[in-house]
Amino acid sequence: MNRTELTVKAQELTEAHLTTHAGQIVQEMSLLAQLREAYSMNAGSGRGSASLKNERGLYSLRASMLYTEIATKAEELWRGRGRRTLVRVSLEEKLNDISQYTTDITVTLELFESWAEAIRELYVRREDIFAVCPDCGEYAIEELDDEGKTTYRTALNRVVNKAEANCNACGMKWSGIDAIMDLAREATPLPTENLLRYKPRTQKCT
Repeated sequence: MNRTELTVKAQELTEAHLTTHAGQIVQEMSLLAQLREAYSMNAGSGRGSASLKNERGLYSLRASMLYTEIATKAEELWRGRGRRTLVRVSLEEKLNDISQYTTDITVTLELFESWAEAIRELYVRREDIFAVCPDCGEYAIEELDDEGKTTYRTALNRVVNKAEANCNACGMKWSGIDAIMDLAREATPLPTENLLRYKPRTQKCT
């Protein structure tokens, strides 16, 4: 790994860049800009069902937590930490500065890549799978919404239009047509889609 790779990844996080989508090369705004857009979603107002508002609330909360994580870590790594500056230094400027001056290129690149992947994961459409995970035996997990209330979601879910699925309880992943077919055969369907009638066997999943 070299500094050029790190610089490119930093620019992906901080600047508009070219990427491939549906087989075509398109320009997308910086991943940090996309992240800010995600957590600025208003979950508590507007029209729509309660379930849709709750889904948006969880989406916004995850985005906000991820942004805070990135900003906190960047402040730790930035060489100007603790110094007084005459002008406010943006998160983008800090990440670009880190990419140019860090002495641990490998670890920093892995960190930047994990942030980029986590931001893109926010935009992946997923659908619940109402079945028991064949790997851990779990069927539901608990989450807190943006108001601190406990909500339930399926342990298993799949990526829309892709042969990918995962378990939110144990972290098991299935990728590829054969693996998805195996999951379909091995996962025991739930008798109802109303998860509120079920209690997760695990008290808390993080």
